[in-house]
Amino acid sequence: DVVERGTDFVLSAVAEDTGYISANDTRMYSHAFATLYLAEVFGQTRRSNLQSKLQHAVDLTVKSQNRQGSWRYRPYAPDSDMSIAVCQLMALRAARNIGIHVPKSTIDRAYDYIQESAYTGGRYRGDFKYQIDQSQTRVSFALSAAGLASLLHAGYYDDSLITPGIRSLKRRIQSPDRSEQFSHYFYWYGHYYAAQVMFIASDREEQRGLWDEFYWPFISRQLVERQSPDGSWECETGPGEAFSTAVACIILQIPYEYLPIFQR
Repeated sequence: DVVERGTDFVLSAVAEDTGYISANDTRMYSHAFATLYLAEVFGQTRRSNLQSKLQHAVDLTVKSQNRQGSWRYRPYAPDSDMSIAVCQLMALRAARNIGIHVPKSTIDRAYDYIQESAYTGGRYRGDFKYQIDQSQTRVSFALSAAGLASLLHAGYYDDSLITPGIRSLKRRIQSPDRSEQFSHYFYWYGHYYAAQVMFIASDREEQRGLWDEFYWPFISRQLVERQSPDGSWECETGPGEAFSTAVACIILQIPYEYLPIFQR
């Protein structure tokens, strides 16, 4: 009943004229996550009133891709950033997996954007830029995880950026910056994508042990030990405990492969 009511709410937020999914002035982040949600629900239930609205939402994402090959906070924005790109690509991959039409050209252009975002040499090799059109742009554990997740969800499992990117992620996990410490928003945002990367990439021979021996023992122990008595996980900086608890639950279920988007 909870899932049905939640699905009804998301469907009610799909704009009839544009396909944009928004409530209370949420932006392209929420459009992408809502589209991903509808794709996962439709793929497992084939609920009759989902397909047309899901296709409408996907069409909005496709049409609003800008000249850089990416997306920003609002549809049709001229600039873009990696944190928006990754969630759009996840939604598009989930939709394409269940037969929703996603033009190959959209994925190709997004791939070019990811390539342009990558640092391929120097001290930041393996990292990804927040924005490609700024001379001074930040790098972080979360953004690097997002860049790698973008590649994997676009279908580039053996891309040359994967190995140096994972090397950078491992280094950042072992020596996190202050903003990447437990309970900060960036911790949760970063590990949401890092968990996907570690699990999916570990299916490749050159990354054997990445999940079972390196990441899962670390993240599962940390999450279990730091769960609050009421069952939640704290998020002192950012959107609050509903967000961090949802992310923790998503990470902990990944090895069970309940959700198609996280399956190898």
